[in-house]
Amino acid sequence: MAKLEFTGLDSYIAELERLRTSAEGITKKALYEGAAVVADEVRAAVEALPVHVKGNKNSGGITEGQKEALAKGLGVAPFQTEGDRIDTLVGFSGYSDYKTKLYPDGQPLALIARVAESGTSFSKKTPFARKAFRKAKPKAEAKMKEVFESEIEKTMKG
Repeated sequence: MAKLEFTGLDSYIAELERLRTSAEGITKKALYEGAAVVADEVRAAVEALPVHVKGNKNSGGITEGQKEALAKGLGVAPFQTEGDRIDTLVGFSGYSDYKTKLYPDGQPLALIARVAESGTSFSKKTPFARKAFRKAKPKAEAKMKEVFESEIEKTMKG
């Protein structure tokens, strides 16, 4: 009767177990690094937004204060886990310092971003976020792949 002998199988199983227990942390790290790439691209797009010049009807854009508030309020949301799915968002959170009767706490940054993105009857459309997300996607995917592979390699060796 033939005899089969495996060597090193226990250590390989131990490496796989380490990888299984580290999978969520590795995924979150890769996702966060990818989201940071997207946030940097959106931040650059915010900085490039046209600013409304008072008295010039054709200048369009948002005010300098709104633009500064958008740059300050841009961020990456905490992770949300649902089953095997892990999500995060890149977006605007908070309020500008410009208070109105309708917005006594200040204008919501998401509203300002939406006005800049889609325009209004009195403001020109500047699709900055859409373009930034499209431009950032391949860079973010490459960064996430790089981090993911690096972290797996560290875990398997460690």
